[in-house]
Amino acid sequence: MVLALTGLVYLQYRWVTDSYRVKEEQFTHIVNDAMEHIAQKIEKMERLEAMRMGVDPDNMLPPVNLSPKGEPTAVASANSGSAAMMNQYALMIDEYEETNNMLLEQLRNNKTQVFLGVDINPNATHCDGIEVSRVIPNTSADHADLRPGDILESIDNVVLECTDDLLDVLARYSPNEIVNVGFRRAQLSYSPGLGSKIRTIQSQDTISLGGTKLVRSEVRVENMDSVIEDINILWEPKYTDHIVPLRLQDRRVLRQMIQQQISHNHQQVQRLAFEMAIRNKPLAERIDPRKLDETIEGALNNMGIETAYQFCLRSDRGDLIFAKPNQVSQELLNSDYSHQLYQNDMFAQKGELLLFFPNRQKYLLGRSQAMLGASFLFNLIILLIFASTIRTIIRQKKLSDMKTDFINNMTHELKTPISTIKLASEMLADPGLARSESMVSRYVSMIADENERLKQHVEKVLQFARMEKGDLKLNMEEVNMHDLIRDILQKVNLRIQNANGVLEEHLEAKNVVLKGDRLHLTNMILNLLDNAIKYAKETPDVTVRTRNTDEEFIVSIQDKGIGMSKETVKRIFDKFYRVPTGNVHNVKGFGLGLSYVRLMVEAHGGIVSATSKLDKGSVFEIRFPLNGKQLNT
Repeated sequence: MVLALTGLVYLQYRWVTDSYRVKEEQFTHIVNDAMEHIAQKIEKMERLEAMRMGVDPDNMLPPVNLSPKGEPTAVASANSGSAAMMNQYALMIDEYEETNNMLLEQLRNNKTQVFLGVDINPNATHCDGIEVSRVIPNTSADHADLRPGDILESIDNVVLECTDDLLDVLARYSPNEIVNVGFRRAQLSYSPGLGSKIRTIQSQDTISLGGTKLVRSEVRVENMDSVIEDINILWEPKYTDHIVPLRLQDRRVLRQMIQQQISHNHQQVQRLAFEMAIRNKPLAERIDPRKLDETIEGALNNMGIETAYQFCLRSDRGDLIFAKPNQVSQELLNSDYSHQLYQNDMFAQKGELLLFFPNRQKYLLGRSQAMLGASFLFNLIILLIFASTIRTIIRQKKLSDMKTDFINNMTHELKTPISTIKLASEMLADPGLARSESMVSRYVSMIADENERLKQHVEKVLQFARMEKGDLKLNMEEVNMHDLIRDILQKVNLRIQNANGVLEEHLEAKNVVLKGDRLHLTNMILNLLDNAIKYAKETPDVTVRTRNTDEEFIVSIQDKGIGMSKETVKRIFDKFYRVPTGNVHNVKGFGLGLSYVRLMVEAHGGIVSATSKLDKGSVFEIRFPLNGKQLNT
């Protein structure tokens, strides 16, 4: 059972740690998303600020004087802050214009109502086909896996030799019609026999080091160009024919796609123009620390993260721009939460934003309170059930031992009168025994006494069983407790005198009339006096006292016997429990006397208690209510 409990607790521990690890991963993912949002918002805020200041980012193309070949002039290079940067920017402008012109030319050349979804290479020379230069994304040609370099041969078995043939054929169709397009595709084939042997030169040099001669040998290629040529010649193109069905696209789709691409190109160039305009502006001027802090706080709150944070901004060269707080900790500089600002900028200075959460662990544990509380409660319930089970098992074991002692004692107590009755009966039944009236009377009296004794034992057990079940009915009447106690002491005093003991009585109570069952009140006090006599050291020394409080009648019985330990005092009122006396078994009984006393006292609304010290004696005290109400313990 202990092993099973340990395993269950371990599983709970693993569940908690794994759940916490998942919380950490979720936290990291949320922070990364928040930082991405922060970076995008910072860039948008910069452009909005430029517009607010009267600067239109979409009309910031600086004048660039281009030569007929697209090269920047010397004047433009000299006036720019960085000649290399300006040269790159001018080439981008040139490429942008050439691309747009090519797209517009393509749109003008396509005079048919439909198109295939490919761009053709007008400079390619093929006498029996048209070469594909580009496949337009998300068109039927793209879905059919046509590729740049493929050579269109036919449409619906109509042979194509030039661009005019393609336009003439397409003019016969309407949008969304299906045509079978035949094309050739080149595939490289490995042919090692075509290659020539690579020529190399081997040389040796003799080197002298400290009197030791070393020989260095090397092999080098004579001509690298010949090696590349030899390698390339090992592959030769082989053309294979294909036929695929294609859905013809509407020319309006082509126009829309080209316009979108031109617009995209324009946006890219405008973005570059904005970067060129702010390329020399430092990060400290581009970003407002207060607005950055507000942006970070807003993004984290929107993501559900409400805990203290620190941040710093540094340039791509590692220079610290600003931070919150001003004293930057090493944990912040080494934080795992970092994101690059303006990472798509080509010319402007980039920055790195770092975040650090000093209370992250405490925050995650706080967010996991329900999980941890449930786990703790579950483990606590398991431990309580386990402890209760162990306690119940121990109590059952003790109860079983007490029941065994009870059965043994009861067997012994019942066996004695039975043996006496049997012996007396045999004596009376013996025909060879001389009989006299006095002898017969003595044996008959002995049988009657032992039979009564046997009856009392059985009645005591049955009576106790009825009390526990609540079936016992009390015959309640007004009882003068002093008269009752004096009658009991008169009977008990003879036993104490025969044992050379002392019995003292101090009946000091004023209100002595109670409502109770006379028989059971008598048995209660008799049981306590009987224990005081049985557990005396040598000679009994018993004192009986009575007294009153405002609402109670109290009777106490004190002895100077062997006494009891604290552990024994806690259990003496338990059923079947008997005070241990070591290896000496001179005290008879069932272990029901004090348990009977407790049940009867409680049935009369009273309370019984005991105090004792080893070798000093014991005091039993019974408190009865005078008003008939149940006393509080």
